[in-house]
Amino acid sequence: MTPAARDAHPRDRRRVLMLSPFASPNRGGVETHIDALIAALARRNTRVTLLTHQPLVAPVKAPSREPLPNGEVIRIPWFGRGWHPRIEPYAPLVFAYLVPGLLAGAIRHRIRHSDSFDVIHAHGLAAAVAALGMRWTGARQPIVVSMHAIYELRQRRVLAQAVRSLLGRADRVLTVSEASRQELVAIGLDPARVTAHQHWVDLEVFRPRSQVEARAKLGWPESAPTCLFVGRLLRKKGVGIVLDLARRLPNVQFRMLGAEGDMGAEVAEASTASPNLTLMQDPSGPPAERLDTIASMYAAADLLLVPSQYEEAAGIVVLEGSAAGTPIVASNLGGLREAVTPEIGRLVEPCAEAFMAGLQDMLADGAGLTALREQARAEAERRFSERNVDVIVQQYGFDADNGGKSGNDA
Repeated sequence: MTPAARDAHPRDRRRVLMLSPFASPNRGGVETHIDALIAALARRNTRVTLLTHQPLVAPVKAPSREPLPNGEVIRIPWFGRGWHPRIEPYAPLVFAYLVPGLLAGAIRHRIRHSDSFDVIHAHGLAAAVAALGMRWTGARQPIVVSMHAIYELRQRRVLAQAVRSLLGRADRVLTVSEASRQELVAIGLDPARVTAHQHWVDLEVFRPRSQVEARAKLGWPESAPTCLFVGRLLRKKGVGIVLDLARRLPNVQFRMLGAEGDMGAEVAEASTASPNLTLMQDPSGPPAERLDTIASMYAAADLLLVPSQYEEAAGIVVLEGSAAGTPIVASNLGGLREAVTPEIGRLVEPCAEAFMAGLQDMLADGAGLTALREQARAEAERRFSERNVDVIVQQYGFDADNGGKSGNDA
């Protein structure tokens, strides 16, 4: 793609420069959200340039430049592939590791393409620093920052001051749950500039399917009660609870689809020793085929387990599971309290005993599970459709109803 083509600005398009230290082919909630957002913006005639690191978690090297249907991905080379899972518990180290490369790449992009974007959308605190670095070196475009985590700032005063100072310089702040929004307002951010939105999923991909057919496609036992975990193999994601449940409930099958994390080796060892615990590989193939296989996993399961041990801002797996009609047992923490309503599943205390009681009660109630499957899909259609992207588009200053064109240009 030539510089002229990248910088072209037809009147009926708008251009977003998106910054994130993590993006596909890494796997995770932020990466899934960015993929979905870029696809939704393409349907709204909005061009995106995504500036990100080379994969820091996935064991692959991606192209330094890669076209998108509505733009391109630019990946910044960075050292230490595989370091992030090891340093993730140490927030200052993570911040020091992620910021420099993204900041340098963002400033370089501003110098070379200062007029090639209308708004900067930064995902997370490290990206917010990079976005503000662009402003400090002359960028005048508005900055929108998305926060994808709850940081328990009321108990972390120094961090709260830093977050307030950083986000106070952004034009708009987006959060993925009301719990996250309330946390930021409580530390002093202007409530009028902080907006909560709900994630969304592709309701055509994640849809109810025949459980019998889905299990046959995947090669799962036809009649065994089956619980599914989808997420990074991290202790804070509640992976230890799933392993404990598998040991205590030998008659229940536990399937885990997880990206690399601090408990990856332990899960691999447990899956070898336990016949009712299976660690599944991330499906290969084209993106559409991969997503279809994952959607089949949701449909094949009786329950989706979300045993998070921390205040998650949101859980995209909840949206995917409910859209597929899979009832959910989740921890009663953070944004999960908003996402998991009685129509979708059950909230329990984030401990093995509560999860065991919850899933046993639900598996024993066949009629209740059937009703939940129908209710979960209806709830997903009501709350988790792509209509939710309009909130983000409006924070960009674009008109959400006319293909991305600004209301002032109409």
